[in-house]
Amino acid sequence: MTPRQVFILSKLCEGLSLREIAIASEFSYETARTHLQAIFAKTKTGRQSELVALAHKVTLAK
Repeated sequence: MTPRQVFILSKLCEGLSLREIAIASEFSYETARTHLQAIFAKTKTGRQSELVALAHKVTLAK
């Protein structure tokens, strides 16, 4: 994943919405959405809740 994708994923895990992440990071919602779609493709997930659950599972496994 790119650094920005990792950032978005970490903020989603903290409970922020994609719109909140975009506003706080000063990039557009559409840009954040594009990154999220790329994360979904790389992780073979399709929902934010599924993605966050996977991230927590991987974090706990370390």
